[in-house]
Amino acid sequence: MWRCLLPALLPVLLVAGSVAADDRPDIVLLVADDLGWGDLSCLDGEFPTPAIDRLAAEGAVLDAFYAGSSSCTPSRYALFTGRNAWRSQGGLDRVLMFFNEQDRRKGLRPDEVTFAERLSAAGYDTMLAGKWHLGHGEEASSPVRHGFDRFHGCRGGCIDFFTHAYGYIPDWWKDSKPFVEEGEATDLIASAAAKFIREHDRTTGDQDPFLLVVAFTAPHYGKSTLETSGDDPRTLLTRRAGDPRTDAGGNRVQPMNSLQATIEDLEAVGVTPESDPEQAAAVAAGEQEVDPAVRRAWYRAMLKALDDGVAEVLAALQESGRGDAIVLFTADNGPDETVSNAGDSGRFKGAKATLHEGGIRVPSILRWPGVIEPATRHPQVGGFIDLHPTICALAEVDISGDAELDGISLVSAWTTGAELDRTIAFRRGKSRAVREGDWKWIDGRLYDLVNDPGETTDLAGTHPQRAARLQALSESNR
Repeated sequence: MWRCLLPALLPVLLVAGSVAADDRPDIVLLVADDLGWGDLSCLDGEFPTPAIDRLAAEGAVLDAFYAGSSSCTPSRYALFTGRNAWRSQGGLDRVLMFFNEQDRRKGLRPDEVTFAERLSAAGYDTMLAGKWHLGHGEEASSPVRHGFDRFHGCRGGCIDFFTHAYGYIPDWWKDSKPFVEEGEATDLIASAAAKFIREHDRTTGDQDPFLLVVAFTAPHYGKSTLETSGDDPRTLLTRRAGDPRTDAGGNRVQPMNSLQATIEDLEAVGVTPESDPEQAAAVAAGEQEVDPAVRRAWYRAMLKALDDGVAEVLAALQESGRGDAIVLFTADNGPDETVSNAGDSGRFKGAKATLHEGGIRVPSILRWPGVIEPATRHPQVGGFIDLHPTICALAEVDISGDAELDGISLVSAWTTGAELDRTIAFRRGKSRAVREGDWKWIDGRLYDLVNDPGETTDLAGTHPQRAARLQALSESNR
């Protein structure tokens, strides 16, 4: 089912050598924000996602690929550094909150090395388009200080999709400077990424290989205010988000979580948008909840924007002669199924903010033309923690002397089909989980995920030694 189509490539991919820079692969990482298996039509979803489905048809679904955590900041820390988030020096083992003053002092530290830093030093052009969420208060924690030559997006966790503010605080950047731009955030992120690709047109542009991370803010809810979005037909306010606050002008405003999409996307999925200030005020006061079916319909429009963004990036690769780029589509954690959002975990139990499969096993697709056989599936256990060493291996960057990495390279598994022994640990608050091979231990319970992916039957009593060993692993600092 799974095989390497070009075995001769392996020595080039796995061993650093004297290969011309432009012979190394372009690498594109597409990261959705809060996405479940029940959100993609190529997996368990009911809504069409044709561009992502096409990516799966041209590549492989990674059946056992895990985020770094069940929430965004710690997951992204694992992604970029290859280290478990509880080893963070800057408080990145929990979600950074934009309104919390103490969180403005937290962030990625100078000696916590990202894969972007390694590839930039090795001659790659690098860009992050979209969400960072690894430090928003200090310039030392910004993406341009951690390996990205270019940055176009937000430093914080979620923004109003149209004002590009976290509630009432602007959070939209171009490189190191605040930036004002009109448009829906998903569209702007995709356009910035496509522009970067076109600047590397093989026939007319820079021939250097590039690393492009496209970190969409969709389909995560937006962070709006009642005062700016309560009568906006593009915004469905879903939940009050804390107490009223005073903005820079001295006005009292009410932060809100919201689903946001363009009028065109809403109409395309059958929603006739209309403003309802009275309902918005009722939701803000906690007197009313939005009907789940209504939330799901608006969520579908946000999924459409995400899928269209993926299509734009893939089209730019093809048009620029970079269609042979290695592309990995994934998500930072499972879906938000609360009243704030309307995600769907599909076949899995749990969702965002839990360590059940729905919270950490994320939809992931790998396209690698000429190497990965189209329309296949891969059972290798792996995840965000492994992407740092994997991307470095793909780019021929030697990291053999780095003892601080918790991840491993998955290149040999992806190309040869040989399954690597893999153990990955997860933490959230006091909750602990470990995935090892076919087995998962979570807070005293043990599941055989091959036969019980829904985590319904606890086998700790019939496999006590395995359960005890995995529990011990769950407490390791590595």
